[in-house]
Amino acid sequence: MILSDYQIEARKTAIYPGKYGIIYPALKLVGEIGEFNEKIYGGKPNEEIVKELGDCLWYCANLCSDLGIRLIQFVGPMEPLFLFCARICEEIGKSFRDGRVVNIEKVSRWIGQIVNEVHELSKTLGVTLEQVMDMNIEKLKSRQNRGVLTGEGDDR
Repeated sequence: MILSDYQIEARKTAIYPGKYGIIYPALKLVGEIGEFNEKIYGGKPNEEIVKELGDCLWYCANLCSDLGIRLIQFVGPMEPLFLFCARICEEIGKSFRDGRVVNIEKVSRWIGQIVNEVHELSKTLGVTLEQVMDMNIEKLKSRQNRGVLTGEGDDR
């Protein structure tokens, strides 16, 4: 699977109300990166860690869809995932406060850097970015078919 196809497939499993637009995926992205860190530092098996990477990509893909931009992989210097999430949330917060549109160029660059970081982390875990995307879509379609996209827990 390539990133553009992943973005389309991820959108098919997005069930949050449109009125929450960019706010929901941006805030949830931060939460997923927190879960990723909990699993990494908690010594969880690689398979559980890879699932969290997929969830991070899902929120990036849907944030891009809400902003009307393509999910891309940015090749450049890598920084911690939280830094990019913080930058995205800061930009969205300031745009609401100031009554202006979100700076799409900045946000798309930071999303691209998150995707690049996920790609590098997946290689470290012995899987490809394509495998992370495939696993994530497979998990979400299964949840969708069983009517359990909402709720909590990794093993719904």
